[in-house]
Amino acid sequence: MEEGVKSGVFLSGEGLRPSSMSARVRFSGRQRTVTDGPFLETKELIGGYAILQFSSRAEAIEWTRRFVEVDAPYRLNGESTCEIRPFFDYENFGPSAALDRFHNLGKGTQPSSTNTSSS
Repeated sequence: MEEGVKSGVFLSGEGLRPSSMSARVRFSGRQRTVTDGPFLETKELIGGYAILQFSSRAEAIEWTRRFVEVDAPYRLNGESTCEIRPFFDYENFGPSAALDRFHNLGKGTQPSSTNTSSS
């Protein structure tokens, strides 16, 4: 993480509290359900997150590979797993009234006039 901060790729990150302190909110049809934790499927829970910025998928994989090598020895059974998931950018969506309203609230960046995909 220190190397990521120094290089400028690390934007943000935090650990998350245990699922015993969490809740899940589900919407289905007209029904809303709130379920308090803890949740049994702990192998599927996210323990923390980091927001990093890379110029390519290959660069993201390389940095993540390095991170799990350093992180794994400190984890249960010496195992560490990280999932890489890109954010959507305005460019991933076509023009719409919803995006215009979001932008008018001062959120995100101004949508571009072309729809291009990003890595």
